Amino acid sequence: MPGHHAGTLAAVSLRSHWIVLPILALAIGCGADDEVPGVTTSSSEPPPPPPPTTCAPDEIGLPDGSCLPVGIPDDMECPPGEAMVAGSCLLAGVAPGACGVGATHDGDGGCELVLPAAPCGAGEMAVVGETTCRPVAPCEPGTWGDIPVEPDTHYVDGSFSGSSDGSAQAPWSTVQQGVDAAPDGAIVAVADGTYVESVVINHPVRLWGRCPAQVSIQSSGIITALGIITGADGTTVRGIAVTGDGHGVVVQDAEDVVVSSLWSHNTTGYGLAVDGSFGPSSALVDNVLIEGATDAGLIVAQGGASISNVVIRDVAGFGVQALEAVGSVSIATALIDHNRDIGVLVMSSTVELTDSSIRDTQPSAGTFGIGLAMAAAANGPPSSVAIRRSLILRHAAVAVQATGGDLAIEATVIGDIEIGGPEDIARAITATDDPDTGERGKLTIYGSLIEGAQSEGVAIMGTDATIDATWVRNGQSSVGIAVGESITEAIGTLTLERSLVSGNQGAGVGVQGGEASIDATVISDTTPADDGSVAGRGIIVQPGGFFGAPGTVDVSRSIIERNHQIGAYISGSTAVFDQCLLSDTQVDANGGGTGLYVRWDQLTGAPGTLAVSSTIIEGSPGFGVATVSSQTSLTRTLIRDTTTFPDGLFGDGISNITLGPPESTVLLDTVTTRDSARAAVSSHGGTVGVKGSTLLCAGFYLASGSDALGREASFEDQGDNHCGCAPTFEPCKAMAAQLTPPEPL
Repeated sequence: MPGHHAGTLAAVSLRSHWIVLPILALAIGCGADDEVPGVTTSSSEPPPPPPPTTCAPDEIGLPDGSCLPVGIPDDMECPPGEAMVAGSCLLAGVAPGACGVGATHDGDGGCELVLPAAPCGAGEMAVVGETTCRPVAPCEPGTWGDIPVEPDTHYVDGSFSGSSDGSAQAPWSTVQQGVDAAPDGAIVAVADGTYVESVVINHPVRLWGRCPAQVSIQSSGIITALGIITGADGTTVRGIAVTGDGHGVVVQDAEDVVVSSLWSHNTTGYGLAVDGSFGPSSALVDNVLIEGATDAGLIVAQGGASISNVVIRDVAGFGVQALEAVGSVSIATALIDHNRDIGVLVMSSTVELTDSSIRDTQPSAGTFGIGLAMAAAANGPPSSVAIRRSLILRHAAVAVQATGGDLAIEATVIGDIEIGGPEDIARAITATDDPDTGERGKLTIYGSLIEGAQSEGVAIMGTDATIDATWVRNGQSSVGIAVGESITEAIGTLTLERSLVSGNQGAGVGVQGGEASIDATVISDTTPADDGSVAGRGIIVQPGGFFGAPGTVDVSRSIIERNHQIGAYISGSTAVFDQCLLSDTQVDANGGGTGLYVRWDQLTGAPGTLAVSSTIIEGSPGFGVATVSSQTSLTRTLIRDTTTFPDGLFGDGISNITLGPPESTVLLDTVTTRDSARAAVSSHGGTVGVKGSTLLCAGFYLASGSDALGREASFEDQGDNHCGCAPTFEPCKAMAAQLTPPEPL
């Protein structure tokens, strides 16, 4: 049978490198406010008409006296972070009623698994949704229990010592005798006993034991306990146990086999295998317990299988393997629990996992602890996996790892991933291209909850990802959603819609040499990482850590609120914000907070580019928008309530800083600032152009100073600007404010 291909997985187990660059503080003295010559409206000209004073709080005044709404539009189908479900707007995450069979909704965007409070003992099982442990099948009274009595039934009883003819009165003493003697389609009824033999079925029969707790086929030597081979199409096996050296049950070159009420335990090979390498093979597997296998619990290799109501646990190798499966492998109402290396491995196969749980996969020495991994076998096609209404929890490295192929996740909870293996990662989802073939992956996540990963919640590299109506929360020390380069230089792309990204440590969304489009989403309450490596920013956009490709992000109709230090940080990359709200950035250990911060990248030398339109930026302690040796354009935007640092410094609505070599440029077109604690606009070298803008109620309005090389700032008055506090307005004047060069923190 095909091997595990663990080396391929090791090659794509990547980590992101989130580069942290210093934020630059401004040392400013507010001394003599001298007018800067040549940059203001002449005092001989009449001042422009005053701006409107009756606009609503979320509106700006236009030069013609009208008001324009900005920020989150009122005509959205649902507010950001919510999606329309059955006619109602619901918060992102798993919707009420969408949890799978065997799970209940927790009222907070997730699902809770229904299982017994304590683990089941050997030979007992509880599939998802069952609250008590039970035997695999009941032992009914009588020598052959409730096995049907038919005219051609052949009976087996290992305790019988007389002359056998297969009747109930003179049963065969071995299972193989009963199988060989039974006509096609007949029942082979097996009484209590441990049958030390290796049984081979080569024609269709119904092998039926009284119950798995009392009927066991135990292989002797490294050989299969029960083989269903060529000629045995349509065979049924139920009510028995298999154990011993070698494999438990192998279906090989046989189709339409049914395996039901089986207990496979303590085998040195596979617990159950469907092997199509010698001919077409398929099986329906239902109500099966596999535990204590040494190699793998259940393997489908070049065959097909429908698997339901199974428990696969405590396997020393992989729980389930689908290796170059023919057709599809479906797994439903399964509990795949406490296995080693990988819970479910999919190689060049199509797998559907529904209403199931994969939990607590742990590494063996020097290996992984992955819940589900998908990739292509050598020279094989990419895999396709659909996960619906399931829970994938508490794995030691990665909950779901996709290398190339197509991965779709719906109404599923993935999380609680803590570092426990040799790789220093603990991700909920890793999706990357195939490093061997360059095949890009495709990731789709809808209506799901991803939480509690110790590294990234979702890491996207060389893959095209769409995340919709999903809640990514409470990541412990890195990034909620990370988009970047793979080791093949392919960039990841992300479309994030109607989702929530909240309560993560480090960063909410990180774009590192990738591309992201974010719409109708809330990114909130990001806190600094415990190790201080990332400061708690809502969005980070920067060049890639492998090849230095710039990152790009396009954010629309979204809320970025209550993040730490910076709402959105752009370094040597490009960002666009339209119809957004950036609100209440929190101070960090260094005291500051900025709504939007764009800078040149010190590693690549590239300036950042920021375009903001129809957006509200409010409640920033330090700076509303800061531009450092980069280019920013602000259009139809409102910046309000910019406060000082806790130590009383700063408080500028817009700040332009040139540190070199790129010169910083800021262009304001129809921008309103309100209630800046110090300056409405400050410029430290570089150029600021102002057109059709209103600067309201600030300590001073256009504050001019020099950059680190002593170059003076330049203001370009492009007309229709107003400065002052109602009801008094006057032409805007640039004033020298004794600015000194900025210093790095």
